[in-house]
Amino acid sequence: MLSLTAWSFFALGSAGLLGAGSISWGTSQRLARAELDTGVVTDINHRQTPDGPSCHAEVAFTTRAGARRNFLDKSSDCSRNVGDSVPVVFDPAPAGEAYVDRPGSTWGAPLALGGIASIFFCIGSGILITAFVRARRATHLRRHGVPVDGTLQGIEVNDSLEVNGRHPLRIVVSWQDAQGKTRLFRGRNLWFNPAPLLSEKRTVRVFLDPKDQRRFHVDDSFLPTE
Repeated sequence: MLSLTAWSFFALGSAGLLGAGSISWGTSQRLARAELDTGVVTDINHRQTPDGPSCHAEVAFTTRAGARRNFLDKSSDCSRNVGDSVPVVFDPAPAGEAYVDRPGSTWGAPLALGGIASIFFCIGSGILITAFVRARRATHLRRHGVPVDGTLQGIEVNDSLEVNGRHPLRIVVSWQDAQGKTRLFRGRNLWFNPAPLLSEKRTVRVFLDPKDQRRFHVDDSFLPTE
């Protein structure tokens, strides 16, 4: 379940970053051929919407070639008045796009999309990288660790992790070292109830890192993967 969530976040983040990159590339191409000028508000189109009043300015400007052009501002701004001067960005082509140059009008969309996508990408990739590192460590311990047979104590809920309102379960294994100290080892997160598969299980093998026994791997390979 967690891996599916991680891959979903990773995929959404990647798609969002690609989309932001594509929009940014298109914007940079458009700006490469764009020109700046000053336009004048010639009229205000007032309209009442469910969200309140909407005010779209009609703007006229003259290109360097002397052509008179006008356009309707797509963004509502009720602070504008007829006769106001506004900065204009426009494509010099006869049918080129023109818009009022305001903070965020040029790079706002790709930055917003890229920011949100980055969060999804970082969360997804972080979970996947953590899972990869844990899997490599488990493989290393299975090959080079010190095997000990611990006693299965039961199942506990991992309250430190929650996905879609659910907490995973994990098995708990105890083992007594040479000094008589009892240690507890917890297995991987399980998104199903393993109780029916543990009814006849008494011992579980644990692999300890010979250099640092705080590192361990509970061999719960007898349980199905999700």
